[in-house]
Amino acid sequence: METPASHLNLHTPPPRWAALCLALLVAATYANSLRGPFVLDDGPNIADNLLIRAPWPPRELLASTERPIAEFSFAINYAIGGLNTLGYHLGNVLIHMGCALLLFGVARRALSNGKAGRQSSPKDATALAIAALWAVHPLQTQAVTYIVQRHESLMSFFYLLTIYAVARCASGKRPFAWGMLACIVCALGMGTKQVMVSAPIVALLFDRTFLAGSFRRALELRFGLYIGLALSWGALFAAMGGNLWNPEEAGFVERPASSGLDYLWSQPGVLLHYLGLLLWPHPQVFDYAWPVARGLRALVLPTVTMSIIAGATLWALYYRPGLGFLGASFFLILAPSSSFMPIADLAFEHRMYLPSAVVLALLVLGVRRAARSWSAVPAWAPACLTFVATAVLASWTVRRNEDYRSAVSLWETVASNAPHNQRAFINLGIAYVKEENNLSAAQEALERALILKPGNVRALVNLAGVYMERGQPKEAIAKLEKVLAVEPDNAEVICNIGVALAAGGDLKGARAHVERAVSIDPAYAQGHNNLGVILMKSGKLTAAARAFERALEIDREYREARSNLDSVQRRLEGRRARRDNAGGAPPLR
Repeated sequence: METPASHLNLHTPPPRWAALCLALLVAATYANSLRGPFVLDDGPNIADNLLIRAPWPPRELLASTERPIAEFSFAINYAIGGLNTLGYHLGNVLIHMGCALLLFGVARRALSNGKAGRQSSPKDATALAIAALWAVHPLQTQAVTYIVQRHESLMSFFYLLTIYAVARCASGKRPFAWGMLACIVCALGMGTKQVMVSAPIVALLFDRTFLAGSFRRALELRFGLYIGLALSWGALFAAMGGNLWNPEEAGFVERPASSGLDYLWSQPGVLLHYLGLLLWPHPQVFDYAWPVARGLRALVLPTVTMSIIAGATLWALYYRPGLGFLGASFFLILAPSSSFMPIADLAFEHRMYLPSAVVLALLVLGVRRAARSWSAVPAWAPACLTFVATAVLASWTVRRNEDYRSAVSLWETVASNAPHNQRAFINLGIAYVKEENNLSAAQEALERALILKPGNVRALVNLAGVYMERGQPKEAIAKLEKVLAVEPDNAEVICNIGVALAAGGDLKGARAHVERAVSIDPAYAQGHNNLGVILMKSGKLTAAARAFERALEIDREYREARSNLDSVQRRLEGRRARRDNAGGAPPLR
């Protein structure tokens, strides 16, 4: 991967100053991302995740998730600041900053065939351009500003650190220490997200391409290192509970929306869309609800195009190893999420977080090569173009971060850009209630979701909640009974009917429904709390206290249950005081 020195040796800063500039660039670009709320999967993974609240000893956390390292990082955030989102956002920005610095380091080593040192080199400008454009590109926002996608960014941090450590291991200075670091962080990445599975292969490919010159030479020089990296697959196997053959149970997928073949045939179109966003990042969609590809038009052109790219990659691996490495890395990193293993959603932008680095590297190198071959281009032009592109992309990222400032603003952009997405309208309706108490807008959004997908359980449940807020319990019950017709043992719905009956004055019926709900799901904390409220309204204070205590046993930080328990205990103490006073009064004469 030769780089034209004549076009790059323009005030190239020393590596440490370049790294500082890169860190400041990331900080400035993501400064407005620190106050966004929890959205979508942030709820079950962080806000409602009881495991991160008591992570030590870590045995239960390790046994209960396929991504224990990322979950443990959330536990650290929780220990420091509870559910204040500032700490979680700050952690994500720092991880992204670390990834940008590592990408700069990896690119320097690749461009200098592993011989980069502390002194500046003309090729450092190219490495800095690659890292800077990647760091500020708006396509990265979902992996940085969307808190739960720390799974992706932290995995990428370990991925890049693995390759960087391999490069340093080959430099001849403290090879054992760098080799040990590579193996350790590779294992940590395996425990962060399953996409890390390709890291040992990409590391060996990097060594063959930029360090050793051949696979045979790389294995001869560093055989022990690659044995250690291969052993890190054991960490992945352990994190996934020993199940690598059933992707749904093993953690590669959650709720597959299509067959493996449908998923595979749909991915070429998704990958082309990702590549398009790298060139023109608009519109970005937080939740695509990408449909399965049907028909020749949706299947043939994308499949042929990606097949040509894949074929060119195979050719380049032999004849142009540097370019081949970039292409192979792109496909290898994306393979777990964008091949034949069906995941709940066909497309999410965070999947391009690390693969986008190799595409941007290819673009930067292509521009530099074109500038070199065209003598009319002045020497400063590539640097100027890089500066302008970085500024434009950074401003676009700042604007995209504004979409995350509230759940309402985020889901409004999704509803606007993906009007077929019923999930967007459900979440928009929920956000209208929680953030703005705008019941009319919430009802409109939820009714739109039901038009897109009649009978959707989540839309019906939340629409019933809107009716309850409006003081219309009968209408709420009607919606909830539609859900019970298809899910007769849905504890949440049964409980909500009980709450609606209580609002209508039927405490006996309400109690029966809520008791049934907690019998179906004994760990339903909100159900026990609602039962306590109904019992308290019925004057059964002792039983109400037991219900609130049970809710707190399930969730020790359930504030509403704590407040209700304090209230009922005060009433019980007042009742006992009145009884004692009555018992000690002198008899009437």
